[in-house]
Amino acid sequence: MLYYSIAAIGLSFIIKYGSILEDFRTYTSDRVYFLKKLYKCCLCNGFWIGIILTPFIICSEYNYNLLVFPFVCSAVCWFADVFINLIINLNNYLESSSSSSSSSSSSSSSSSFSSSSSSSSL
Repeated sequence: MLYYSIAAIGLSFIIKYGSILEDFRTYTSDRVYFLKKLYKCCLCNGFWIGIILTPFIICSEYNYNLLVFPFVCSAVCWFADVFINLIINLNNYLESSSSSSSSSSSSSSSSSFSSSSSSSSL
C-alpha cells in the first residue's frame, strides 16, 4: 500500500502544482466550481485520487484493506503538502531574515561611520 500511496502523492502534486496541467486546471475550474475547490485542496484531491486508483489496485491484488485506501491517500497527500509548504516557508523565512540582518548590519556600520566622521570634523 505504501507504493500506491507514493503514487497518489505524485498524482496529487501533479494535479495541484504541475505546470503541464495549468491550462487544463484553468479551463476546467472556470466551468466546474467543484473542480476549482478540488484543485486547491490536497486533502480532497488525495481522497478522489484514492477512489480512482482503488479499482486498478483491486485488479492487481485483492485485499480488504483497499476499502480504506482513499482515506489513506487523502491523509498522506495532505501531510506531504503540509510538509513541503513548511519547508518552503522556512526557507523563505531564513532567506528574508538573512537578507534583513545583512542590510541592517551594513546600515548600522554606515551610520557609525558617518557619526565618527562628523565628530572628527569638529
